[in-house]
This record gives sequence, C-alpha cells and structure tokens, in this order.
Amino acid sequence: MVSSLPARLGSDPHHHCYSNLNVKIAGAHGGISVGADGATHQALEEIALTSILPNMHVVVPCDSVETQKATEYSLLKLQGPCYLRFAAKPRPSSPNRIRPMNSALPT
Repeated sequence: MVSSLPARLGSDPHHHCYSNLNVKIAGAHGGISVGADGATHQALEEIALTSILPNMHVVVPCDSVETQKATEYSLLKLQGPCYLRFAAKPRPSSPNRIRPMNSALPT
C-alpha cells in the first residue's frame, strides 16, 4: 500500500501496472476541494493518468460508506494494481437507492 497526495504521485504507478503487481495506491485530498492546503495540493489529472495505465483499477468513492466498501474490496478481494482516490473533506452519505458502488463492487 502506497499513500500520497495525488498531486505528488507522479509517474510511479506505471511500473506496477505493466507488471500487474498487487499494489494499492491511496491518494488523499483528491480534486480541488483541499481547502487551506491550496493550489499546490490540488490534483486535477491523476484520474486521467492512472485510468489509461494497463491493468490499473481506479476507484473514486463518493462518501464514507463507499470509501469503506471500496477500501475493503480493493485490499481484500481485488488482484492487481489499484488507485483509490479519497476526498479531502468528509462528504454527506448518499441514500442507498442512488449509491453507485452497490452494483459496481461484487460482494
């Protein structure tokens, strides 16, 4: 497991993808809502850069419930490289009926 600010991940993930290694990369403070950390911590391109890598799984949960589900699934069941993008600030939980990961993640 590798953890970093998404803006600092750089080109490291591509080594793990081509070898299809079981590496999990967690990017905290994704997007532009980083608050007082400012523009140097904003990550705008990491989803595009990681999603084009071969064998890479990209997971962007929308709230705390999905974050827990996605983390457990990625660590315990998913084989191969995975990028988990976490938001900087807590998000309100979405109602179950519109929760995208209920159908996206196998149980």
